[in-house]
Amino acid sequence: KSNRLTDLPPEALKSWLVLERLQASFNKLKELPASIGFCQKLTELDLCNNLLEEVPEELAMCRLLQVRQ
Repeated sequence: KSNRLTDLPPEALKSWLVLERLQASFNKLKELPASIGFCQKLTELDLCNNLLEEVPEELAMCRLLQVRQ
């Protein structure tokens, strides 16, 4: 949270196969790599307050991901 991240390296996400929660809010992320789809155990993803305009369709591969209101 608030680390001034500008990107998430695609090769890193490929190795995070057991990642369940990703807290990357309050950064400067402009895009989310398609390799996020490899994180199929992901249940929680917080990307609020970044510079994202869209997310890759591969995010749909994270079937355990829950939407919060």
